[in-house]
Amino acid sequence: MVIAIREKNESDEALLKRFLKKVNASGILQECKDRQAYMKPSDKRRAEKMASKSRIKRDKKKEQEQANFENDNKFRPKKVEPRNNQKDRKFDKRKDNRPKVKEVKVQEPPKDAPTQEALKSLQDKFNKK
Repeated sequence: MVIAIREKNESDEALLKRFLKKVNASGILQECKDRQAYMKPSDKRRAEKMASKSRIKRDKKKEQEQANFENDNKFRPKKVEPRNNQKDRKFDKRKDNRPKVKEVKVQEPPKDAPTQEALKSLQDKFNKK
């Protein structure tokens, strides 16, 4: 049986909240819900087994996430604040490291290559046939 005695200068909401915490901690409500319908012992064991599997799976996932978080932070470089004019120097370095455009030379066609006029005449002859 759960008893919550009102303390001095305690509001109704605080008393009710404290009472509900005690009821939940004692497990009375959960026992009432469990007794509403009969559950076979094999079904109880199966439910307990499934609950433990899901609990283990959830715990492993939490551990894995924690390990990943720690590893990520371990190798992450620390931010370094630039000193006085260091930003300007970095900008100048980046500017100098940009790839430079090379001049492309246009190659002349070989001397024995057919001219445009010769190609047009060949196309005309082919189209007439």
